[in-house]
Amino acid sequence: MEANLQAYEKDMIRELRQAGVLVSDTQSVVGGLGFLFPGHGTHSSTMFDTYLKGSSSAGKLIEMADEVVNERCGFRLTDAVRGNARFPIEHPCVTQPAIFTAALGGALMAEECSLHPSLLVGHSLGEYAALVCSGVLTAETGLRMVIDRAECVADIPQDRRGAMLAVLLDEDTQIAVVRRAVATHASRGPISVGVINSPRQVVVSGEHELVISCREELKRSGVSSTLLPIGVGFHSAVLAEAVAPFEERLKQYSWTAPMTPVVSSVFGGYVDSDSLEALPSLLAAQLITQFDFRDSLKVAQDAGVDMYLDCGPRSVLSKLVSSQMNLGDVSVMHLDYGPAHADRTRDVLTALSWVRSGSVAPTDVEVADVQGEVFEAPGSGVVEETRDGAGVDMDAVCTALREAFAERTGYPLELIEADLDLEADLGIDSVKRVEVVGHVGEVLGVDVKELDFSQALSVSDIAEVLIGSQNVEVADAQRTEAGASDAQLDSVTIRYEDESSRTAHRYVPQSVRIKSLGAERTILPGDAILVTAADQSVNDAVRKVLEELNLTVIEIPGDASEATIKRLTSSDRLRRVSTVVDLSVLRPHADILSKGDAWWQDVEGQYTTVFSVAQATYETLQSHGEHASWISVTSSGGMSGMDLRTVGDPIGGLTAGFVKTLALELRQMHTRIVDFDVVEPSSLAGALRTELTHKAVNEEIEIGYIEGDRYTVRVLPVPVSSSDRAVRQSLSTDSCVVMSGGSRGIVRECALALAEQRNIPVVLLGRSDPDDPEMKPWLAYSDEDWANARAEVMRQGRTRRPEASVAELSDEYRRITYTRQLVTNLADIDSRTDKIHYLVCDVSDPDQVDKAMAQVRSRFGKISAIVHGAGLESFGAIPRKSLKKTAKAIAVKARGFQNLLRSTAEDDLSAFISFGSISGRFGMDGQSDYTAGASLLAQMAHIMSRSQSQNPRTIPFITMEWTAWGEVGMATNPEVVSVQANERGMTYMSVADGVRHFIDEIELGTANPEVLYFGELGKNRPAAQVPELTKSGTQLSALMDKSGMIVNRSSFPMVDYAETTESGLQTTRVLWTERDRYLPDHLVKGTATFPGVLHFETQIETALLLAGDQYAGIELEQLDLQTFLKCRDRDRVTIHVDAKRVDEKRIDTELTSVFRTPNGDVLDPRRPQSSATFRLLDEPVSAKEPVLDIEHIFDDVIGEFDIDKYYALTDSFISFGPTFRYLNSAFLVDENIVVGELQIPGIPGLFSDVADPNFRCNPILVDNVGRFALMRQLWRNGQYVVPTQMKSARMYRCPQVRERCFGKMTVLEDYEDGFDMRLDIVDENGYLLCSGEHIRLTAIGSMPEPADILSNTTSPRI
Repeated sequence: MEANLQAYEKDMIRELRQAGVLVSDTQSVVGGLGFLFPGHGTHSSTMFDTYLKGSSSAGKLIEMADEVVNERCGFRLTDAVRGNARFPIEHPCVTQPAIFTAALGGALMAEECSLHPSLLVGHSLGEYAALVCSGVLTAETGLRMVIDRAECVADIPQDRRGAMLAVLLDEDTQIAVVRRAVATHASRGPISVGVINSPRQVVVSGEHELVISCREELKRSGVSSTLLPIGVGFHSAVLAEAVAPFEERLKQYSWTAPMTPVVSSVFGGYVDSDSLEALPSLLAAQLITQFDFRDSLKVAQDAGVDMYLDCGPRSVLSKLVSSQMNLGDVSVMHLDYGPAHADRTRDVLTALSWVRSGSVAPTDVEVADVQGEVFEAPGSGVVEETRDGAGVDMDAVCTALREAFAERTGYPLELIEADLDLEADLGIDSVKRVEVVGHVGEVLGVDVKELDFSQALSVSDIAEVLIGSQNVEVADAQRTEAGASDAQLDSVTIRYEDESSRTAHRYVPQSVRIKSLGAERTILPGDAILVTAADQSVNDAVRKVLEELNLTVIEIPGDASEATIKRLTSSDRLRRVSTVVDLSVLRPHADILSKGDAWWQDVEGQYTTVFSVAQATYETLQSHGEHASWISVTSSGGMSGMDLRTVGDPIGGLTAGFVKTLALELRQMHTRIVDFDVVEPSSLAGALRTELTHKAVNEEIEIGYIEGDRYTVRVLPVPVSSSDRAVRQSLSTDSCVVMSGGSRGIVRECALALAEQRNIPVVLLGRSDPDDPEMKPWLAYSDEDWANARAEVMRQGRTRRPEASVAELSDEYRRITYTRQLVTNLADIDSRTDKIHYLVCDVSDPDQVDKAMAQVRSRFGKISAIVHGAGLESFGAIPRKSLKKTAKAIAVKARGFQNLLRSTAEDDLSAFISFGSISGRFGMDGQSDYTAGASLLAQMAHIMSRSQSQNPRTIPFITMEWTAWGEVGMATNPEVVSVQANERGMTYMSVADGVRHFIDEIELGTANPEVLYFGELGKNRPAAQVPELTKSGTQLSALMDKSGMIVNRSSFPMVDYAETTESGLQTTRVLWTERDRYLPDHLVKGTATFPGVLHFETQIETALLLAGDQYAGIELEQLDLQTFLKCRDRDRVTIHVDAKRVDEKRIDTELTSVFRTPNGDVLDPRRPQSSATFRLLDEPVSAKEPVLDIEHIFDDVIGEFDIDKYYALTDSFISFGPTFRYLNSAFLVDENIVVGELQIPGIPGLFSDVADPNFRCNPILVDNVGRFALMRQLWRNGQYVVPTQMKSARMYRCPQVRERCFGKMTVLEDYEDGFDMRLDIVDENGYLLCSGEHIRLTAIGSMPEPADILSNTTSPRI
């Protein structure tokens, strides 16, 4: 033990020598200890995530700071520091509280290690933390004072707050150069040498322009300087107007005498009891008072301080003090060693505490040496209590378990051998196992909740756990009546008090940009498996990162077979594997429409890789707990195929779904699925390092990188149109819908809805053959006899196939059961409708699919839609599954999709729909293969919807991701109900609701490729993906998060974030062509121009955010468009909308832009672009009756405009690209009236990050109908006109995708430079969608002569 303590002392001395505390290997007790608290310029985005982590006191302080700052400023301090709030970190209300909190947290952390200062020195802002540490103020009071200080500074307009310049002096004479430069500028305004930090550094502070000019003069004189990232001129007269209001605020606080001396930077002396009364004026004056920090250090030196501890971030003051050569023999230490060495902070504090105490290492604690071995202190010991299980009858327990399993499965008792694997050999899922173990445990008097059955694979394994738990006496298992268990299972049914109420709602996933990272996590040394990509440069870059993290890399080829992976992972070395990085999907894959089996082989190979590696490493990763890591990399476009900027590889969806389930089964493991828009080795490796070394902020495991920005997924409520006037897009009754999935469950209910409610022919495809001769004997059984026939079927099967496993024999019974259900269901369907037909077809077989599709066309002609609902149920943890069986579940989903798609490539489909599951989006433990297949379907829908090469027909691809249905489907299995409904609290969806959602999605659905339907998720709710909702589940609890970011981008596509202002609300939106895909399609003289209708949309969205829920409807009173808002290619243009209430019913808005030069310099931070006034209505806007007779709207036209010719003629002046072209026709009724038809496209594609914007003013629709006016004016007098004003407008409803609409433009009055018009846009029944009055169009150019774009028609008026 003595040798151990000597080693410990050596370690402490080494640590102190490295820190500069000791100059020799002798222990000495030092003199006075001074704590240093820094001021401005020490902030960083990681300041709360480095040296403060692990400190309970600092953690509580930060929590308090979050609450106070949120109360005072409306955001959490930690969010703002990490870049996830509406104020940047440079804002005074972020910077000052953050520096104060971090520095005070450092002091608290030091005091946790029994380090108590003899003196406190605060540098400028740091004086507040020093006062708290001395006991003059409480931590909360100090923080509130700092916020007061920040607010008083922030009240000064930003352009008048000034700036600070750190000047570095190479020689003593240069200080005179600085003073001369300052003096030459002082006559023009406030500027001064604000702070002298050391003989080699001073800070110039004052008006921004003067500071910049002074910097240039210093540069010419050879003096180097750096503009501080503060944006405020502290310690200069530029802040004079903040002094008086700040002093008034300070007077409201109480002060107590300091318990530890504090040196004031204002007057360079001690803050004592006599100073307390003057503190409000002194601290307020600090804003404009110049000071010399050397004076404070001289006071500390005179007080005997010979060691300093820098408590703040970035170690700025420790470096400053170390440079003061006149301080004598002084040691300086700091706490912040940066993100890469954050753990060193605690070691240094422990070592410093040991030195200052003058003691040796304690003997009553455990001390770990560098190898991690634990030394026992004298007198300590570990006593392990053991239980003796002797006398317990092992056979009796096994028999009880076997009988219980036989009772619940219907298996013959003799086939349930005690040593067979319950899942792999017997096909008994984990749900049944839990139920049986609970039942037998109750009989034996054992509390199974406290036992670990995770490694119990067989009956005998379970028995050993039960016996080992305590001395048990085996009771007679037969005492429990068999019927009691059956009755209990039968009682587990889902009932709803009101079948007409919605038990599930509609949700849509959206990509959301995230700026903040979680806390850093420790990567322990060990082994890492790298499953390689095809590109060796990617592998090399990732390998380098792993090795830098002290991980030894074991490579597995990304295209390895199951046998190869088993061989490579069979060594003892596997036990050291704590990390898996899977790059296997990063390789070329075949096109889904390519001939042959190439694409399916790629899918199958990818699944084989991820499944085999997960199965091989599952146990060792589980043993590493929170130190285990799994990172899978995909290239699906940056965010699971959701973003339109790139078209990625959907096979990554297979991996994503599988890994989501893996994360739920290994809940402690650090898991990430990282998707990239572009695979570039160095940036990919850097991102992986970030993801490996940082925890999640909100349990996110799905991360995307798009153009370097970091995204995740949020699932938000987006209902279909609830308007009574919504026009349903019904499928044609002259064609048929083909549905895979047989005649059972969800598919059957949806098919019946189409046939009975919409009179649409439906063809069902299923594997089971009702006419199979082998089935006839079994079909003759009554339902009661069949329920007891499982054992007979399995015995006969064993006779025919002795080599078959019990699980395979059980599958045979299940297959016959499905065929019996098929016969019954078809008979029931035939009695209800003649519109549903059944064809035998295994959709995973391409030849069978082609044959079936040919039969369908031959009999029914046109196929209008595909609904791919086939699926195989699968339950069990990953280690218990077999690759062969789970691959079948993948084949039904993935290959079934491919076969149906290829077989209908030439059909004119209205939609291609797949039935998925919410587990594909969220994951579900025990269903890894099912979630993998469902996730792949969702990504296929996203990418097929966007890919012109794979979807030239531009038909909508939709994956409907269902929750569990209440009366039908796989989840009605009683064991599943017991877990999901009873234990986890998930609400099942009624059949009535499910059918309504299915019909609504087809007829009213939008352009969302992935749609989820669920009710209460209970314990299954993924906090990272599903934000807080209202009790109804249909609305977000808040429109904005705490940082001001808009949560639901579908409802507010033209707003990024919002913040309250003194006058009301300001919203911000960043425009750029990669995201705003309509911009290149709206050109004025060749330059992308923000459309006037989106000025309108952006301002109405802002007005609605300001109004909150205090309105029933809204209308426009006036819109003024002042100047063109140009967006140069790839530039990012920031726009703001300021909204304020004029009175109770009216809101004024103004849209401005940040106008920059081509090289990025800001010329005008608030360039006016447009303004509007809106009126809030007490009643919703509703179209009461038709306003246009659609049947006769084209009766009296005198000519038709040639739309293509119009576009060609105007292309060089005002150009409208594909996303702006909804017009089908435009007819001239007379010189002042134009009417026409237009249709909303199925895939609008206006934004890269919002698939289906829920616009408030129908902007693109209005723009297209407004084109009638542009055509009329170009034809009439050759003028190019643009809208400049609108006096009145009302929005009634937004049309659905693919909906036909009609417009009418009426000229009200002509002027020399333009005209006024009215617009009416209606649906196919003549009801208004929107209308606008007194819309002024003004000429901005003209052609040499009127355009010949009108052709005569056969109208009687010609």
